[in-house]
Amino acid sequence: MEWWVWLIVGVLFFAAMISAGWYGFSVWELKIELFMKNKEHKWYTKLKSKDAIKLDKIDDLNNDDQKMIILMVVGKKWRFKDEFLPLQLISTSNLKKELLHIKNGLNDNKKLLDYLQFTNQSIEDIKFYILEIIKDDQETNNHLHNWKKTTQITKKPFV
Repeated sequence: MEWWVWLIVGVLFFAAMISAGWYGFSVWELKIELFMKNKEHKWYTKLKSKDAIKLDKIDDLNNDDQKMIILMVVGKKWRFKDEFLPLQLISTSNLKKELLHIKNGLNDNKKLLDYLQFTNQSIEDIKFYILEIIKDDQETNNHLHNWKKTTQITKKPFV
């Protein structure tokens, strides 16, 4: 055969290898993205199934001293992009005292009040979820750091 035929065959073979590699990489990248979204969806679904603590129900809580990590969220509906925003992770040893402290300081948080006004919500739409109850002998900072990575709280604009 002529040399130019071999050149064309070689170029086509090389292009096919690049195309196959690109396809393989795209599939691998898509699998990772779907895994991360599925993991996030499981986390939100699990959280959604828990009972929320609202600020008007603080008086019903016990005044127990127990370490826990709670998540403050705002949102009327559970959607991943538009109407749900995890605002703050809180590590506390007394849930009732911490929620009373937050309730008393809400009117000073201008960013939060602006966000609530922008989304046509009110302070009554703020909810708290207990993410984890920590045993007395465990260190709270490691748990708090893990929850910050899971909830991606540092990427939220109204913290």
